[in-house]
Amino acid sequence: MARTRPLPVILLGVAVVGVVATAVSPSVQDRLDRPAREQARSVAQALPAPVGADDSTACHGDGLVSCWESSGSVADVTRELSAAMGELARVEPTSSCDGARISTDSCFVRGRFKTHGAFAFVDPRLERDAATGTMTVTGSVVSVSAN
Repeated sequence: MARTRPLPVILLGVAVVGVVATAVSPSVQDRLDRPAREQARSVAQALPAPVGADDSTACHGDGLVSCWESSGSVADVTRELSAAMGELARVEPTSSCDGARISTDSCFVRGRFKTHGAFAFVDPRLERDAATGTMTVTGSVVSVSAN
């Protein structure tokens, strides 16, 4: 009578368990992440436009929810969006700004929900003076996204 060798049977069992775990794991992770993803999307969609803002087509990106142009400064719009996100999200949003000069800083507001988030990117709206060729900050452009 032929005797089964234990090592090939064990290796086959480990391989089968690995395949099953890989197939099941993403769907389990997706179900666990769904509430956080939905909350992030809900907050991003409910985020109000800055005072005096108009819809815009200047924004591009993954998960884009809305795009606005405002005559408000980047700093003012960032503070306004951060406060609104805090009220909507019931979490303390974080924000950061970077740039060479205060007037041309770009800012980023984020509300985190586990592995997902609602994000507002606030960039200066620049216009070139036709006569002098110099760039002037005339407001801000806001893109809101969720992932």
